[in-house]
Amino acid sequence: MIDKLLDRHRDVVILLARVLLMALFVISGWSKLTDFAGTVAYMEYLKTPMPSVAAGIAVAMEVGVGIALLAGSGSGRSRWRLRFSSQAPRSSVIRSGR
Repeated sequence: MIDKLLDRHRDVVILLARVLLMALFVISGWSKLTDFAGTVAYMEYLKTPMPSVAAGIAVAMEVGVGIALLAGSGSGRSRWRLRFSSQAPRSSVIRSGR
């Protein structure tokens, strides 16, 4: 039953997921950007090397990835990368017999 519903509304569900994930990234990046000094101070507390550079990279990545998600940039390639990167740990666990 749920499979039929998801098949019927697949595009809407994917768009909604992208919008919500984009909002998560952009809101997080925006809060780091608006309180950049606090973000740098927190990174110093965590003993991150070059905290101001790390905070800048975090802001740029979160906002940039959020916008790219909404635009659908690289969605096909990203899907395959995620699929293969998530398969590697499972296959090593299966081979070791755990």
